[in-house]
Amino acid sequence: MTDKVTINSSWAEIDKDAKQLAPGPFIQGLPGNKRITFPDPLEMDWVEVEGFLSDVINRPNSESFKKWLSEADYQKLADAKPSLAQIMVIAKKVQAHYGAVADLLGEENASRA
Repeated sequence: MTDKVTINSSWAEIDKDAKQLAPGPFIQGLPGNKRITFPDPLEMDWVEVEGFLSDVINRPNSESFKKWLSEADYQKLADAKPSLAQIMVIAKKVQAHYGAVADLLGEENASRA
């Protein structure tokens, strides 16, 4: 007697679904036709994504921006001399951009509790 194994999902299917969940990088325009780019979750290890999302939501903006922007992008942001209000707006937009991924992780963690 042989057991028939049924595969319920392929890796290609998982990859396709995962790409639909991730929002891609957040790109913020700056004065002088400059821009800064926050990480693309699809380009990161999943553990690193969890750390990134936690930092963006929970750490002071100065710390999370310095950690997650490239050195050159962080310098471009500093050179723009943004006000606290402008930094707060950027942070809110970054959080909203990555919010869907954070919400999914929150749901996953809540289901484990």
